Amino acid sequence: MKFLFICLFALMSLQLNAQTPKSIEITVIDTVELKTKSAELIFSMEKPYINDWENMEMEPYEDSEYYEEEYEDPEKKKRKNKKAKDEEAPIEMIEEEPITENEYYKSDLERLKNFNDKKSNLLAYLNKNGIVWDSVNIPLTEYDYSENEHFRLKITAKSWDEIKKTYNFCDTMENGELSVHSSTTESIEEHFQKIYEHLYAKAKKEAGIIAGITGLKLGGIIKVSNSESIFDPLFDLQNEMDKIINKTSDLEKMELQKKLVRRTFVFEAK
Repeated sequence: MKFLFICLFALMSLQLNAQTPKSIEITVIDTVELKTKSAELIFSMEKPYINDWENMEMEPYEDSEYYEEEYEDPEKKKRKNKKAKDEEAPIEMIEEEPITENEYYKSDLERLKNFNDKKSNLLAYLNKNGIVWDSVNIPLTEYDYSENEHFRLKITAKSWDEIKKTYNFCDTMENGELSVHSSTTESIEEHFQKIYEHLYAKAKKEAGIIAGITGLKLGGIIKVSNSESIFDPLFDLQNEMDKIINKTSDLEKMELQKKLVRRTFVFEAK
């Protein structure tokens, strides 16, 4: 009975070894750059404040000393002025030409004309390049909480070329601000062919070195798995920090999004 138990145990051990062949497990990492394909941009420009000179009412001057001087005894006022004149040293006064309300009004109109010209130039440029814009359905942004009146435009750039053209033109507009409301990038699945070719070659090379060192012969792939790490999000954070440190422009930050791809390859070893 004891001999039979030993034989059965040996047979089970042999079957277990046959079901668990030797293998070499390799985890490899690759970085993929995904290009921005389209974006919804928000342009905002503050409208200059224009004074209503025609209907502006001047507030009365309420300085008590002013009124006291107005109704002061003429003789007393004369002696007071003479004493002040004797005590003061002569000062050479430079008379400046006063600015009239018409000149202020003219300046306001010039600023308003400049603002309207910028608006017209932007719309003309977008129309010329076939870039879609909307001045009515504007998504909420931080500018909507501003007290000052703004000209806002939603720009839908359907390609990277349109995004680049919009940014470059808006950079020439003083007091204009362009922000990204949303964007779409290439799908990582579009690059899977190249990604797996590169990862497989890298994993096979490392597994071959290990097999040679241990005296084994490398076989085919048994399994491929996605082996994401809890530290992978730190890669995205580091990528954003690098952009800030390198002082890249908003356009450069938007052009490419880097993603980390980690895969584990299990090779048969004989």
